[in-house]
Amino acid sequence: MARLWSAAKNSPFVKHNAIFFLGSMGVAFFNYIYYPILGHMLAPSDFGEVQALLSLFLQGAIFLNIITYLTIHITVNSETETERDATLSSLERFTYFVSYGLLTIALITAPFLKRFLNFNEVWPFIALVAALAFSIPLAFRMSFLRGQKLFLKSSLTDGIGSFTKILLSVLFVILGWRSFGAVAGLAISQIISLYFGLMWARRAGFKGLSVHKKRIDFSALKPQLIYGIGVFVVMFCVTAMVSIDVIAVKHYFSPQTAGLYAGVSAIGRIVFYITVPFSGVLITMVSKNQTSKKNSLQFYGSIGLIAVIGCIALSMLALFPRFFISVLVGSKYLQFASLLPRLGLTLLVLSLANAMLMYHMVFKRYIVAFLSTLILAITISLIYWNHATVRLVVNDLLIGSIILLTAIVTYTVATSRRH
Repeated sequence: MARLWSAAKNSPFVKHNAIFFLGSMGVAFFNYIYYPILGHMLAPSDFGEVQALLSLFLQGAIFLNIITYLTIHITVNSETETERDATLSSLERFTYFVSYGLLTIALITAPFLKRFLNFNEVWPFIALVAALAFSIPLAFRMSFLRGQKLFLKSSLTDGIGSFTKILLSVLFVILGWRSFGAVAGLAISQIISLYFGLMWARRAGFKGLSVHKKRIDFSALKPQLIYGIGVFVVMFCVTAMVSIDVIAVKHYFSPQTAGLYAGVSAIGRIVFYITVPFSGVLITMVSKNQTSKKNSLQFYGSIGLIAVIGCIALSMLALFPRFFISVLVGSKYLQFASLLPRLGLTLLVLSLANAMLMYHMVFKRYIVAFLSTLILAITISLIYWNHATVRLVVNDLLIGSIILLTAIVTYTVATSRRH
C-alpha cells in the first residue's frame, strides 16, 4: 500500500486530475449555487427562461469548446514554442473574424428566438450574445493554461467568474431585471474572468490579443481547422444531447411546466458537470507523441474516475431526489422529482460517451463525428414524434444517450483490437 500511495502521489496523471478536479468542484459549487439562488428568487416561468438561455449559451459555447480543444491540441503537440505561438496567433485572429460574424447574425435572429421560445422580451438574448462575445478571448487563455498544465490558475480564472456571476446576477434580479438580470450578470462576470486570464496567460507565454496583425497563416492553420471541424461536430452533438431536453420542454409545453422542469434538470446536470473535468484532463495527458500503452492507461484511468464519481453522485440523487430538489431550488419544483434519477443516469451516460469521443478526436478518428451526428438525429426524431409528456421527452433522451455510448464503446473495443 505504501508503494502504491507513493506511486500515485508522484504520478502526473493523479496530480493533474486531483488539482483540476478540486478546482472544478469549487467552480461547480459556485455555478450550482447560482441555480438554487435564482430558483428561490424567481417565479418558475422566469427561471424557465433563465434555463433556456443557459441552454442556448451551452450551444453557443460549442464554438468555445472547439477553441479549447484546438488550443490544447496545439499547445501540447507543437514541436517548438515558435510553431505553437504562430499557430495560436493565426487561430485566434481567424476565430475573431468568424465568431463575431456569427454573433452578429445571432443578434439579428434574436426576435425569432423570442417568439420560438415564448419569451416576453428580446433583451435577455442581447445579454446572452454579449456573454458569448467576451467568452471567446477568455476561452483561449484558459485552454492555453490547461495545455501548459497550469490547472490551478485555469480553475481560479473560472472560479472568479463563477463567484462574480452569482453576486451580479442576484443584484440585478433584486433590481427587478428578472431573466435579463441573470444573464447580464453572466456577461459582466466574463469580463472580470478575462482580466485574470489575460494576466496569467501572458506570464505563461501567451501574449496579447492577436488583433494587431492582419495576416493569418493559413498554411499552419489548415490542419487545425480540419481538426476543428471534427471537434465541432462531436461537441455540437454532445452539447445538444445535454441541453436538448430543456429546449424541447420550453418549446412544447407551457412556461410554467418548462420552469418547473428546468429546476429538476439543473440538478440532474450535476452528474455531468462533476465528471466532465476528467475529460478535460484526459485530452491534455494523451498525445500522438506518446506510446499507445501510455495513452491507453490515461484513457482507462479517466473512464474509471468518471464512472466512480458519477455513480456516487447519481446514487445520492436517486436515493434522495425530493431532498435535493427542496434544498437546491425549492419545494415548488417537486412536481418532476421522479424524473431526477433518470436524468442523472442520462447525464452519466453522456459524460462517459463524451470522454471516449474526445479521446478518439485527439487521434483524429473522424468516424466518431459521423456516429455522433447520426445518433443525435435519432434522438431528435424520437423527441419530435414522442413528446406528449415531459417524462417521454426524458425517456427519449435516455434512449439516445444509451445508443451513443453503446456505439462509441463498440468502436473503442474494435479500435483497441486493431492496434
